[in-house]
Amino acid sequence: MSLPRVAKATVKILLLIVLIAALRLYVFEHWIDLEQMQTWILRQGILAPLLFSVVLMLTMVLYLPSALFVGLGAISFGMILGPLLSLAGLTLGASIAFLIGRRVAREAAEELLGRKFALIGRLSLSSAAAKGFPFICGLRLASFFDTATNYALGTTRVRFWSQLAGTVLGFLPPVCLVSLSFQEIWQARSIQEMTIYNPFVWSLPALRGVGVLVLFLLARANRKAGVVRAAEGVLCRGKATGTDSTEPGAFPCQTR
Repeated sequence: MSLPRVAKATVKILLLIVLIAALRLYVFEHWIDLEQMQTWILRQGILAPLLFSVVLMLTMVLYLPSALFVGLGAISFGMILGPLLSLAGLTLGASIAFLIGRRVAREAAEELLGRKFALIGRLSLSSAAAKGFPFICGLRLASFFDTATNYALGTTRVRFWSQLAGTVLGFLPPVCLVSLSFQEIWQARSIQEMTIYNPFVWSLPALRGVGVLVLFLLARANRKAGVVRAAEGVLCRGKATGTDSTEPGAFPCQTR
């Protein structure tokens, strides 16, 4: 691989990191005060819902604490409009980060790693490509609003529309639970009511467990499918070489 291509790929990654870090630092210094931000958003009148969704979008791109803003939405806009605005903003932000990862990070990784990247993609990402929608659902439930996941998914072979549909469905339960949790915390009169006696807080780890279980079942199904395909390949090669492969239960060779 030529030195200019490696340098170009490295510069792409560094510029992306610097840009995200600079924007994140600016937001932390000027916008991370939730009370101040709530006041500012509600002062925008009819534009408040749109601006709030834009803020949620930015949290998914700039590594900001999305859950805090989801809770802010529930407190500011209520338990119906708040979660809907949060879901719209989070999904849009996740999709933008996905596309950035696909257009920038994937190209840079391919240029830096060459054949190794292609091999890694075939070996470790085949299940993601084959089962894009359920894979994304499980991943979203397991990782919640993790920004790194958005960029990492862009480097896989998961289709954009599978990512979008899986993200909407996978984000819906945690958005609702986080909103309910913050609503309880906002109305609580003691630390115990905020934490120990808040059923929605305890439900969040269980929801992550569901996501992990989905990913485990998908990985197991993918391994079984791989074994079946390998067995079919052996039987087909046996027929091609004249070896008897007509025992009961043998797989038919597929013609393409």
